[in-house]
Amino acid sequence: MRSLPLAAALLLGAGSACSAQVTLTFIGDGIAATDISDDGAVVVGNVTGDWSYETFRWTADTGVERLGRDTFLPLGRGAGTPDCSDDGSRVSATILDASGTMITWGLWTVGQGWQDLIPPTAPNGITLDLSYGSAWGLSGDGSTVVGFYWKPAPGSAAGAAWSQTTGVVALGNPDGRAARVNHANQDGSVAVGWAERPDGVWQPNVWRQGTRMVLSPSEAFCDATFVNSDGSVIVGSTSTGPVLNPSRVAARWVWNGASYDEHLLGTLPNTPQGLGSLVWATGVSDDGQVIVGNNYFSDNGPFSNATGFIWRGDGLEDLVDVLAAANITLPQNFMIDGIYAISGNGEYIVGSGKDALDPYFRRSFIIHIPRGSACPSDLTTGAVAGQPGYGVPNGVLNNDDFFYYLAQFAAANLAVADLTTGAVAGQPGYGVPNGILNNDDFFYYLAIFAAGC
Repeated sequence: MRSLPLAAALLLGAGSACSAQVTLTFIGDGIAATDISDDGAVVVGNVTGDWSYETFRWTADTGVERLGRDTFLPLGRGAGTPDCSDDGSRVSATILDASGTMITWGLWTVGQGWQDLIPPTAPNGITLDLSYGSAWGLSGDGSTVVGFYWKPAPGSAAGAAWSQTTGVVALGNPDGRAARVNHANQDGSVAVGWAERPDGVWQPNVWRQGTRMVLSPSEAFCDATFVNSDGSVIVGSTSTGPVLNPSRVAARWVWNGASYDEHLLGTLPNTPQGLGSLVWATGVSDDGQVIVGNNYFSDNGPFSNATGFIWRGDGLEDLVDVLAAANITLPQNFMIDGIYAISGNGEYIVGSGKDALDPYFRRSFIIHIPRGSACPSDLTTGAVAGQPGYGVPNGVLNNDDFFYYLAQFAAANLAVADLTTGAVAGQPGYGVPNGILNNDDFFYYLAIFAAGC
């Protein structure tokens, strides 16, 4: 039996920079980003600086490209969110129709521009307040746009989806109640959003292959906001606590083969409980292991005190703390208050924030937090348990990472310390966890630590 060579580990040097590090990139002022492509190269959202709320598309090469057809300045109305396909080639949004007189659903394609999706509307569709309805989401393959169209009361908003083959079709509302669809999975077979209960309170809903299911009997206005590519993990918000004073908390729902099991993600420390709480998840990686969202410490409209969060399996983490652990400081008086999407690989987070003081200027950004294989031996920012950055990779490999691994090994934490089946490189099982913790795992980590990043 080999002993653990602690002395050898201490001789591995002061540390080295890893090739992949946490980064924060500001992409524009006066814009609010709402979605991002799978590779982090395309961002879409609304132009807010001139109050037009015009849809934009951003790449590093083009910068902010305004796509036209805004509704707020010409008609004084606006709704929905711009969203993009996984490859960034398609954008859905609520737009001004070709006549310039009505609000409709739109689908923009690279090289083609906008396509009006309504009219034709569904058989029971109507116009209301110069609008056919609004678009709120797009499937990963860009084939299915979701949102709602207007229909006769009661329950005037009909949760719906559009494809080139079917046109706009209703997905199904509760009798006499309104509904809205917020997002669809890769092929559009699973869609999520909200539907009203009899007293008008929103409850998270899913439409799975044509069948509507209530995800949570929430007592406050809550909804499902995003679903991963295969439809197995849904995120959003639900309520907890007393019926007359419920708290809105972030939640995820996981498919068990017949229905969705609810898991509460909770809130960040110092978040008020009761109706003043407002915490919701807005995006999830394809594998369901990384979730992002927003945590409001006060629900006071544009004057709320807020931050963004990331969930990686062990509670909510304030994104400001994650950035600080990577030695990234936000601009003075800048507050993150709008995290709205994460890429399918779980590495690129897009959102916006504003100056916490008048004039509350808004700007958008991309946060890149590498996962796993970028540098497998980079495990932590610091070696002191309970301190910010503990267990959070920071793009730098040093003895803190080794001592963190040693602590997890000693604690028999299989999630971190079980790394390999055998210790001989090139042999079957090398680098493949096997559910057993022994010195092979330690020597495997020692090898990848010595190799650097």
